[in-house]
Amino acid sequence: MKRLAYSVLVLGLLQTTVAQAQSPSFSYTNLGFVYGSTDFDNLADDFRTMAISGSFELSDRVFLHGQYSTFDKNDVFGADFDSSLTYLGAGFVMPMGSGMDLFASLDYVITEAEGCTSSVCRKEDDNGISVGFGTNYWAIPNQLDVTFDLNYVTFDKSDDATAYGIGMGYWFTKEHRVGMAYRKADSSDSMLVNYRYSM
Repeated sequence: MKRLAYSVLVLGLLQTTVAQAQSPSFSYTNLGFVYGSTDFDNLADDFRTMAISGSFELSDRVFLHGQYSTFDKNDVFGADFDSSLTYLGAGFVMPMGSGMDLFASLDYVITEAEGCTSSVCRKEDDNGISVGFGTNYWAIPNQLDVTFDLNYVTFDKSDDATAYGIGMGYWFTKEHRVGMAYRKADSSDSMLVNYRYSM
């Protein structure tokens, strides 16, 4: 919990630098879709992974965002397994110039999981708070971007978790982006393809 409090403090300090920064290099009003595969340690490989996400700018440097992800696979040790992960929160953008934005986010997190055999189902759920930091960078201005993010989540019931992701995307118009990403958490890793429409 001390780590979370420290992260929130850093988030607030970063926000105070915003007024001195220039305009962001990226739009933070968008809608996105994700498809891919996730491997869970000590469970199974190749869980089908899908997600939908959205973000809306309240100002040039403040945005609301959310993401809903699902993971499912049949015949995991004789059971069918489904789980979901939801993020809802807000973020702050810190333009750094030269095509780079730093951002920080604070989210409420909800997790749900269900495993079913032919005769019985078992459900588990949890919730927590996530603090995240990351960057968006134009490797080739208005054509190719590189992204990185790092998240720390403290849960009510489960152990705290850390995850990071790295990706890149190609913009074939000003609004449309396709990309790929790799995400690594404490007990899983994912390979993903994605599409984003920005406004």
